[in-house]
Amino acid sequence: MSKKSAYAKGYRRNSGKKPYLSRKEIVALVCIVAAIALAIVLFNLFYDDGSLEVVDGVAQVEGENSLIVNVGSANSPRYYKLGEAGAVDGYALSSAPTGADENVREYLYTPENGAPYEEISVTASVNSADMLALATQAGYASAEDTVCSEVQSLAYDGRDVQYFTYQRQYEESAEDAESAEAAEPAEDAGAEAAADGAEGAESAEDAESAEAADATAEVEPAEDAGAEAAADGDAESADVTAEAEDVEDAEAVEYMQVLNAYIPVGERSIVVHLHNDTASEAEYLSDADLVATLEQILAAMNFATK
Repeated sequence: MSKKSAYAKGYRRNSGKKPYLSRKEIVALVCIVAAIALAIVLFNLFYDDGSLEVVDGVAQVEGENSLIVNVGSANSPRYYKLGEAGAVDGYALSSAPTGADENVREYLYTPENGAPYEEISVTASVNSADMLALATQAGYASAEDTVCSEVQSLAYDGRDVQYFTYQRQYEESAEDAESAEAAEPAEDAGAEAAADGAEGAESAEDAESAEAADATAEVEPAEDAGAEAAADGDAESADVTAEAEDVEDAEAVEYMQVLNAYIPVGERSIVVHLHNDTASEAEYLSDADLVATLEQILAAMNFATK
């Protein structure tokens, strides 16, 4: 008789399944997760990313005339200071917001004592100097009636300043056209008054006696001569007016000269815009004069970083 195996007799070896992690491993994992969470909280509390503190919507910044950019959003701003715009002899310095955000401002240098520039502006940009210079120059170079230089470099205080110049002709501004249109109603009113006077004169003539009418008929040849003289005078006046309009048309074309410069500040940039309006191409400033003015503006700036 054969012996039955232990398995056949119903004997079983019971062994429970081992857990994926031991109690010791679970405790270690919990400690690691807690340490990571604590590190994130401490990072957010104490890490300084260089952005400015904001109190009641106002960026807290030291120094005057600060050039600030917002790399965040309107609801969650992150402001960085790139530098300061300084005073320059011969120019009045003022500022205005570039948009709805009062913290991000444009600084304007208004020339005094007959300086040639219409205006000089300085702003901060979140974009790099190289990218802005190339993109803006390409846009102006493709415009009509515009002569645009290539992007050039100017070494200043260890910075590679990118700049280009352009000249452009343009017609009479819309404001001048609106002023001319505003003057037309007054002329129409004068014409209406003259017409009313003529009607009054006709009524008076109707009231005259037949004898006065005969007398008027006798002097008609003289009046005809006067009318002809008046017609000649009107023709001459029309010629003079036409000549004046031709002169106005010739003066309607204006000339603009601009230098745009882009100063690198880390991964961002400060933009300088020099604008010079002239009556003719002969009055354009030389590139050397434009660059000299740019260097004046740069010398007055304080930069936050390299």
